[in-house]
Amino acid sequence: MRALAVYLAIYQHLPYERLAELFADVLGIPVSVGALKNMVAEAGGGLGLFQAVVTDLLADDPLVNFDETGARVEGRLHRVHVACSSLYTLLMVHRRRGRVAIDDMGVMAKMTGVACHDGWKPYRSYKVVHA
Repeated sequence: MRALAVYLAIYQHLPYERLAELFADVLGIPVSVGALKNMVAEAGGGLGLFQAVVTDLLADDPLVNFDETGARVEGRLHRVHVACSSLYTLLMVHRRRGRVAIDDMGVMAKMTGVACHDGWKPYRSYKVVHA
């Protein structure tokens, strides 16, 4: 049930209220919105080692692409930041858009390769090769 809740909330972007309705109506399992939020948070909390490994792999990759886009999280504007290579993709949702978020992602500051991006000023503040 937890895996299905996380899949539907994160991958299918089903709002928590509708997810609670689906569990009750289709599966006959009453579950609160708060419980669903906790399930998603717990699943995300278990990604620490994965995130660390992918961050290190990207930092050592010869070419990493960076971008960010806006997304609403609980009614507030956040940014979805991406760092990706031909083999790895790291996504991070952050309240901030600039250098604070880029630092929190942890890839660009440790890079040894080329950072490919749209020329946005915060990216240019890192001492890496830019494309």
